[in-house]
Amino acid sequence: MLFYHGTVEEELDEILPCDVTGFRAIHSILSDTAYAYATTSVSSAWRYAELSWNHVASRTPGRADDSQFPHVYIVEPLGEVESDPNRDAMSGDYRCAEGWAVVGELPTPDHWIVVEE
Repeated sequence: MLFYHGTVEEELDEILPCDVTGFRAIHSILSDTAYAYATTSVSSAWRYAELSWNHVASRTPGRADDSQFPHVYIVEPLGEVESDPNRDAMSGDYRCAEGWAVVGELPTPDHWIVVEE
């Protein structure tokens, strides 16, 4: 089974829980900061990446600029994986207390690519 993680962070080797990294969870009400999250759905991963981009832009004006785009990483669990209890069982969302190793990245969709003129 392949897992994906959507974010705006670049050049990652690992996706770790917020409790470890100090990052703020985008879905703080629906997320447990002791876990890192991934999904089996590519479309959900891109949706989470876009939510991350919108979150950064709304909280830090000027940070989400032309140099910071949504990314979807292909990840592998660093420990035991469990279904996300805050999401529908059919969502394909999972969490892992140890985090996820980044093993690849999906190409950026055309609508995110900025063409210099």
